[in-house]
Formats: sequence, C-alpha cells, structure tokens
Amino acid sequence: MRNKISQTNQRVRLTKRLFQEALITLLEEKTIDKISVTELCQLAQLNRTTFYQHYGQPMDILNEMEESLLADARSFVSALDSEAKTQEKIEKLLTYVKANQSRFSLLVFRNGRDDFRQIFLENIMSCLIPHVEDYERADVYRYSYMTSGSFAVVFNWAMTGYKTSPAKLAALINDYARKLSVDDI
Repeated sequence: MRNKISQTNQRVRLTKRLFQEALITLLEEKTIDKISVTELCQLAQLNRTTFYQHYGQPMDILNEMEESLLADARSFVSALDSEAKTQEKIEKLLTYVKANQSRFSLLVFRNGRDDFRQIFLENIMSCLIPHVEDYERADVYRYSYMTSGSFAVVFNWAMTGYKTSPAKLAALINDYARKLSVDDI
C-alpha cells in the first residue's frame, strides 16, 4: 500500500512538473492570459482531463510556481544569521537570487506579474533594508521608498545580466539605504 501511495505522489509530481515546464516555454512567447489549456496540454503531452484533475486554469500553475518561489525565498531569508551585518545579508540574498536566476527571471523580473512583484517586495526585499532604531515604523514613507528603491536596483541588476558582483551590489544598496536612513528626504 505504501509503495502505491509513493508511486501516486511521484506521478502527481511528474505531471505537475510537465505542466510547469510547458507553461514556462509558453510564457517565453506570450502572457499568461493568452495561454490556453489546449496548447498547454499539447506541449506537456498530457490530456485535458489530467490538467483539470490538478488545475482549473493555466493561472493556477503560475500561482503554484510563485508560491513555491516565495516559500523558498522566505526559508532562505529566515535562515540568514540574525547576527550578521545587513550588508552580509544583502549579499547572501543577491547570491541566492543569482543562483536561482531562471526562476526569478520568470516569476519576478523579466516575465513577472506586478501583483507578485509587490508580494515579493513586501515579503523578501524588506530584509535588504538596514534596521536603524525602528525608523521604519516611524517613517513608513522612507521605509517604503528604500524597499522599493532596493528592489529597483535588484530588478535592473537582473535585467542587465547580473554583471555586478553580489558583494559590490550589496555594498551599494546598503550605502544608499544607510544614507537615506539618516538624512532628510
């Protein structure tokens, strides 16, 4: 019985992976709202019945992939040494993003949806901001500006091929955020 459950779980994982790979391929050509179940099934070489056993629409696959990336990124961020300096944390996060650039490019940067970018910004990018005496609670606009600005720097870095090293970019983000945290806007 246990072996049968294991085979079923493995089959479900394989099926979902095939649908995800097909979706990734199609997203290189068009936006999610232009992708049909029929073409997704054809590319995955699976039938519509199988699709509907797991999903209601192609957007469900994208949501599942986004949730997985967000969960992985949250786990990574929460595992960062709380005693480490902010710049070290930024560098580690940037190294993680670069190591997983295909997923980040698809879901956050190049093909990302604005609503998911906002969720990512709120949940992950906020760890890039140095925590200087709770200023973020006192000045929500400055904190928002710093978080969004940091995301814009990382976005540009990704869109231009990750040419700057994570260490150098971490220093830049940290310097800008520190300066903004002590200067008047």
